[in-house]
Amino acid sequence: MDLYLDDDAFVRAPPALVYAQLIEFDAYDRWWPGLSVVRAAPAGDRWDSEMADRVDPLVGFPRDPGDSRFDVHIRVGRRRSGLRLHVRPYRFRPASGVLLDVTGDITGTAEWWLEDGYGGTVVHHLARGGVSRGRPSSATARYRLAVRSGLFGLKDAVQSQVREALGLVP
Repeated sequence: MDLYLDDDAFVRAPPALVYAQLIEFDAYDRWWPGLSVVRAAPAGDRWDSEMADRVDPLVGFPRDPGDSRFDVHIRVGRRRSGLRLHVRPYRFRPASGVLLDVTGDITGTAEWWLEDGYGGTVVHHLARGGVSRGRPSSATARYRLAVRSGLFGLKDAVQSQVREALGLVP
């Protein structure tokens, strides 16, 4: 294992609202600057409709990720190449996180982990794995920069939803 990262951000919103954003993998590029995501498999209309038969009726969130896979490209800083990853969610933990298999420039596992408290949610991103090409220190720096950008984008998107729901100007 060449890589172990732990980054976090505070979002002034309930965990269920943050979780709802995190399980919409097709929509990450709406709030994550520099990220583009394409569904790799299975071919289908939308993640929501594919997951409908696996939704836990008690919490309204998926309990089984099925075989959804996503090709992700993250532009980092001024580098045009960025990071290329293939992501497969393999475990959903309603209102507390999602576990992911990651292959590509970085191979290993990643996790979005949500911690309720302090009047909102602490969003943690954990990544463990190895670097398939290049120097581990360079990949670590690029991945960390990308994740921080994503965390701030998530924070802005979710807090904007909360403000709009309260009738406040975003």
